[in-house]
Amino acid sequence: MSNTVFSEGLYEFMDSYDGFIIDQWGVLHNGIKPYPGVLDLLKKLKQENKQVVVLSNSGKRASYNLDRMKELGFGSRMFKAVVSAGEVTWQGLKNQEEGIFKDLGKKCYLISRAGEKTLTKGLDLELVEDIDDAEFILITGTDSPEKKLEDYEPILKKAVAKGLHAICANPDIVAVFGSEKIMG
Repeated sequence: MSNTVFSEGLYEFMDSYDGFIIDQWGVLHNGIKPYPGVLDLLKKLKQENKQVVVLSNSGKRASYNLDRMKELGFGSRMFKAVVSAGEVTWQGLKNQEEGIFKDLGKKCYLISRAGEKTLTKGLDLELVEDIDDAEFILITGTDSPEKKLEDYEPILKKAVAKGLHAICANPDIVAVFGSEKIMG
């Protein structure tokens, strides 16, 4: 049995690995600004020829996340790629060839923040207003903190009764934005 080793940061592991997968929200930034020391660390990893892939639960596509990180001061050359839950969801919905996406259907009931539909752009989907017309649910976000889970229950109960699949493009239970924590 090995002992747990606690570290003071990634610098301690830098020489031991050629690449790093680093989470975006809550690790690199808080949605408003990078955490202290993060930009310097990413620059140092780049100087040391380390490969960095940013991984995110974000319900947005990879290109959106990359643009957002640029706005927050991250250079696109600081990492090799951005992989997001939203990108994986978009690709799955586009192809509908395997796993939960296989033959999912075209009639989508969308649950999102403020009616945001970006993730559905470029997809052959029909967004329906009534859950009774839906073939599946796509969840890209919630209107938290204005809405609570209970506000979504009537729709979700109907979906369960119909046996609909739900695809959640942003699987965070709790989201961090600045110093606030909200329902994901």
